[in-house]
Amino acid sequence: MQEAKGASQTTSHQLAATEERYRVRYDMFNHGEAIFVEMTDARNEQTRARFNTIYAHIGMHIVYIRLQYAIGQSSTHPSFP
Repeated sequence: MQEAKGASQTTSHQLAATEERYRVRYDMFNHGEAIFVEMTDARNEQTRARFNTIYAHIGMHIVYIRLQYAIGQSSTHPSFP
């Protein structure tokens, strides 16, 4: 569970960093200091970080459900991998 929480925190920090990079690239683009491709790359990186954050949260929930099942708190077996 701690590993899943750590992954979630790490992806949250990565998301914050990519949001800042995109903000900087967007401002640079608007001032003519960056090209469109640089801004698009930053946006793509931000999107990947958002997906990774979602996947980390899903992973944390899966770990929690499996833990609940393992200690007898859940009567249904988790059917996902």
